[in-house]
Amino acid sequence: MQSIVSKFSKVKGTILISGASGTGKTHLAKMIHKNFEFQNEPFVCLNLAAIQENLIESELFGHEKGAFTGAYEKRIGYCQLVGKGTLFLDEVGELGLSSQKKLLKLLEEKEYSPVGSNKTNKFFGRIIAATNKNLSEEIRNGNFREDLYYRLMVFNIHLPPVCNNQQLIKKMIDYYFSIYKDEYTKHDLFIDEKCMDKLINYNWPGNIREIKNCMEFLVGLSEGCIKEGDLPDWVSPYEIKKEFFNEYPLAYRDALDTFEREYFNFILKHFDGRVNFTAQEAGLSKTTLISKIRKFGIDIWSMKREKMDNANAKDRLVLVG
Repeated sequence: MQSIVSKFSKVKGTILISGASGTGKTHLAKMIHKNFEFQNEPFVCLNLAAIQENLIESELFGHEKGAFTGAYEKRIGYCQLVGKGTLFLDEVGELGLSSQKKLLKLLEEKEYSPVGSNKTNKFFGRIIAATNKNLSEEIRNGNFREDLYYRLMVFNIHLPPVCNNQQLIKKMIDYYFSIYKDEYTKHDLFIDEKCMDKLINYNWPGNIREIKNCMEFLVGLSEGCIKEGDLPDWVSPYEIKKEFFNEYPLAYRDALDTFEREYFNFILKHFDGRVNFTAQEAGLSKTTLISKIRKFGIDIWSMKREKMDNANAKDRLVLVG
């Protein structure tokens, strides 16, 4: 990661960091800023997924007093607060199309206007954006502007899941273990060989964030030597039996379709065919889930009817009882 930081810290243009949740996108953005020419200027983080769509323009550009209902006083936006520093736009894939248009204008013209003002301000900062979504797929589904995508993709860093890199897993374990030993002043703690082997071979579905949480758990609750029995319940060895693949086609795309068909059938049935709830729990957009339902011809109505029939059957049993 240090080589990535060294290379991209010299970049003055927009950087897009992509990767699954927990892969360290925010941490990487902060490291790039710390090595940036204007490292003493602010690093300002804006989580776009946590802001209502109608408030994003005000958050970014600021607003004048009385610009809209509830604007009781003038507000300075993030674009001004950041100065010549770094504006980190987390979850950029969550932006609505209207906000995407305004962000594109900011990137292209390096100018912005506060809401309710005719004055144009210069933007002097550098933008780093991050997403855990596949933006190419979002474009195909009509959820993301193609022109904004190519504007963001000038400098792109993709962070793969940590399960593909045992060397990185070991490095992150050592890093966070050391941090929490200092924080809890437990410098005599150590992890025995068998426990460390289990940690390195765990698949870490929550990526670096999960490693961080696990290290705090171990340091906070352990004394002396940390053994397998001290691990949290959710850490278990990740093993894939070779027989698992015998049912799958040899061609990658065919195998992927087979997996997706089984996965979406399973998760939709688990949530009784409820599209909105399933999309939320699976971390997908509603549009993406609907496209998968159509692609694989999944009958969500039969799932809903089955749920209703089971509920009615229970009611009848209660009445008979």
